[in-house]
Amino acid sequence: MGLAGCGDETPAPKVPTHARASVGAETSLHGVRCGVVWDPTHGAIEDGRIVFDGEHVSALGPASKTPREGEELDLRPLFCMPGLVDAHTHLTSYARQKQSDDMDKRRAEAARNAELTLRAGVTSVRDLGGEEGVDLWLRARITTGGLPGPRMQCAGSQIGADGPVGGPAGARASVDAHAEAGFDVIKLFATGGAHDPIPLMTLQEIAAATDEAHAHDLHVAVHAITAEGIERSIAARVDSIEHGQELTVDQATEMAAAGITLVPTLYILRYYVEDADNLGFSAEHAADLQHIVDTVIVPFEKRFPAILATRVKVAMGSDSFMALHGKNTRELSYLVKAGMTPEQALRAGTSTSAALMGWDGKVGTVAPGAYADVIATKKDPRRDIATVEHPVLVIKGGVVARDDRHE
Repeated sequence: MGLAGCGDETPAPKVPTHARASVGAETSLHGVRCGVVWDPTHGAIEDGRIVFDGEHVSALGPASKTPREGEELDLRPLFCMPGLVDAHTHLTSYARQKQSDDMDKRRAEAARNAELTLRAGVTSVRDLGGEEGVDLWLRARITTGGLPGPRMQCAGSQIGADGPVGGPAGARASVDAHAEAGFDVIKLFATGGAHDPIPLMTLQEIAAATDEAHAHDLHVAVHAITAEGIERSIAARVDSIEHGQELTVDQATEMAAAGITLVPTLYILRYYVEDADNLGFSAEHAADLQHIVDTVIVPFEKRFPAILATRVKVAMGSDSFMALHGKNTRELSYLVKAGMTPEQALRAGTSTSAALMGWDGKVGTVAPGAYADVIATKKDPRRDIATVEHPVLVIKGGVVARDDRHE
């Protein structure tokens, strides 16, 4: 994967930026009134009103005490909440992807994935590994309103995934190159994948990359499967550990003390098994993946209640790859099955992910000053978390991106 964007790319600023639902779309929408409005900070508000001022929220409260400012959507009795934040995506990935696919194909698939993700109610993402600058191209098009999709933070190529990084000096140089190219977050590979979880970066390399990233005001996400890789990542004081299947309770306690966030990605391997035929996986490969689920993921989930008891921060990350885009929010159901309450899972998919991205107060909330991102569901996801998989309305930055209320 190359660092540089394509010829017509101009990196977007490292702040969340509004993207319209469709090219040239405009709106005079000034808010919504809902049966219930839920926010991770303010809790649930019965008969709640969210007032918009352009692309931002200007007021939130009970409709009886919060004046309507102009045209609003009456969504009663629907349940409303902030747009979801997925802290681990790969929007440039698609099913049956080939090295020979040209740039038009790659861009078209990425654009489709972005729209599917937005329609699923995910209005902001941290994209942790893109192809040949397509992620920067996509971020720029969404930012300028040329394509529908979530706000993006991009990591570009994954340092350590494709070979030795060349010691601490090489790790620093890789981070510098990413920063210069306009990426928002640094993705490191401490270990291989679940099939081959070998060490890929030393503690000294992870620490050097992390120090350099922090000097550039960039956060660091680390792919780490083994307990050893997790321990090195904790010692380097990274910002988040992705996957973390061998995480121990003691390590979770260390993470909590250091303020490191866990992004557990519980659904992705199950998805590969479920969609094996569409993805072109052989029956043997699907069986191997199921074995990993049974012997690695399920034991991790059994430890999850004890991990949660350490108060380590947990963010939602779907690891959306191949054709998972648009099904991102299934991850929330698996967080609940593993031991979270539905409301804890909703926080993982809103305020905790937003804070991990440095966008707390801007996304993952409907509080005044935040972007006017709202999703509406027919049922209350605090009672049935799977409800979030079926939003009937999605608003991003005050603009309706999906409206299936009458279907």
